Amino acid sequence: MDPIYPPSRTVDVQSSRNRQLLITLGVVIVAVIVGFAIWQTTGTHGAKRDVAAANARIADKQKEMNDARRVLDQKVAELRGLRAEADAEATKLGSTIARQVEGTVNDARVDLPADAGVSVSGGDVAAPQYYVRDRYGRFVPVTRP
Repeated sequence: MDPIYPPSRTVDVQSSRNRQLLITLGVVIVAVIVGFAIWQTTGTHGAKRDVAAANARIADKQKEMNDARRVLDQKVAELRGLRAEADAEATKLGSTIARQVEGTVNDARVDLPADAGVSVSGGDVAAPQYYVRDRYGRFVPVTRP
C-alpha cells in the first residue's frame, strides 16, 4: 500500500510566469546584497568610523592639554616660590647695604663746599642729599628718608 501523503506543491519552472517571478526575485536579492556591500564600504558607515576616530584624537589631545596645563601650573608655582625667595634675599641684601652705608659720607657731593660739615643723622643739614652712580656712570642725587 502506498502511504497517503498530502499533495505536494511543486513549482513548475517551465511556466513562463514562474520563470519571470524567479528572475525578478533573484535580481532583487542581488540588488540588496550589492546595496549592503556599498553601504558597508562608503557613505554614512565610513563617516561614522571617521567621526569615532576624530573623537578619539580629540580625547587624546584634550588629555595632552590637561597634562601640559598641570605642568605649567607646577612651574608657575615653582617660579612664584623662587620669586618670594629672591624678594626675601633682596630685602636682606638691602638692609645689609643700608647698614654699611649708614655712617659713610658720600664723596660725590657737589651741592656743598668742600669744607662744609655733613651729618648723616641730619644734625647740620635738614635733609642730606647723596649722589650715587646710575648704570651709565653719571651721578644722580638721592635723598634718603
